[in-house]
Amino acid sequence: MAEYGRVYNDNDEKLHRFQIFKNNVNHIETFNSRSGNSYTLGVNKFADMTNSEFIAQYTRTMVWHPKLCNPYQEYKATCNANYVPSSAYITGYGSLERNNETSVTYAVSNQPVAVSIHVSEDFRFYSGGVFRRPCSGSLNHAVVIIGYDQDSSSGIKYWTVKNSWGSWWG
Repeated sequence: MAEYGRVYNDNDEKLHRFQIFKNNVNHIETFNSRSGNSYTLGVNKFADMTNSEFIAQYTRTMVWHPKLCNPYQEYKATCNANYVPSSAYITGYGSLERNNETSVTYAVSNQPVAVSIHVSEDFRFYSGGVFRRPCSGSLNHAVVIIGYDQDSSSGIKYWTVKNSWGSWWG
């Protein structure tokens, strides 16, 4: 975990995290050794965390802490939008019919689409391929769909998503 800059409080925590890391590496290697998977898993900076720790820290569909948004304090005054230059303009928004792949595909062909998804244990270790898992009604994370394509070798259709965890993920 030194590769990811992890620092632990003491030797007990280090041993505890190392055991979690070994369990996660075992899960990753077992999954990748099975034939027929459409995606692969890999060790990343989440490998020393339990799944429940990961879910609590890295998945959200809403911003729960104001400091994550900006450093400004709320107060009543006149807004002066000239202080910060705009980097993008929102010209409209809309809602899409739930579970309607055709409407999502059409929308993505015109602009990125924000969606809520369920992050499973495998999703946090995803490293490549077409991620295919049964859908869950339990939504716990938001991503942006930026594209739609079809794998040339398998014929599997897939969405390309942007995730808030960084460009290293996936």
